[in-house]
Amino acid sequence: MQKSFSMKLTRQDILERLQQKRSENSTTGSSGEEKVKRGEEDLLELVRQTSAAALNTFKFNDMTDFDIECEPGLVWEQLSEYNVDCFDSRLNIETNLEKKYLRLTTQQDEEYGDLDVKVKFFALDNADEEDEESIPRYRVKFIKKRGDLQLWYNLFNEIRETTLEDTLLQAKHPEIKQKMEHLDTAEESPEEV
Repeated sequence: MQKSFSMKLTRQDILERLQQKRSENSTTGSSGEEKVKRGEEDLLELVRQTSAAALNTFKFNDMTDFDIECEPGLVWEQLSEYNVDCFDSRLNIETNLEKKYLRLTTQQDEEYGDLDVKVKFFALDNADEEDEESIPRYRVKFIKKRGDLQLWYNLFNEIRETTLEDTLLQAKHPEIKQKMEHLDTAEESPEEV
């Protein structure tokens, strides 16, 4: 026996549910602040407060050091999303609030072996910004502690291209700024032969 159903009623039910979801979302608001913070926790406890001079003493790695304009909780959420959706939950993601870092590990993985990566967040001094209400900018460093470096770069590039693409920004590092300024001045004033 087949149960008869009305396509019109089913469609109407779906449209009602959709309208209800939209109204719930519109009542919560859709400000830019909500866009920056999607998770339940912002994990600002992971941010290390340092001066610009102290931050510049660290060795800069243009492949794994980036700036972000969101809370560390969003990075954690996107890493977890990648882990579940693309990596079959083979990546362990731990939060250490006491020592202020995230830890990404794989244990005896067939493809990546034993991998241990710390993710550290640093507050950047935004004093050079004109707008007082600008979004805070943080430096995020992905530091490999154990495992094959090339395999880590391969994994990180895959993570970056799939989930962190819109989150990670090019870092504003003084050495890079100086090199870019040098290139710009060289292009503007070609040497006469």
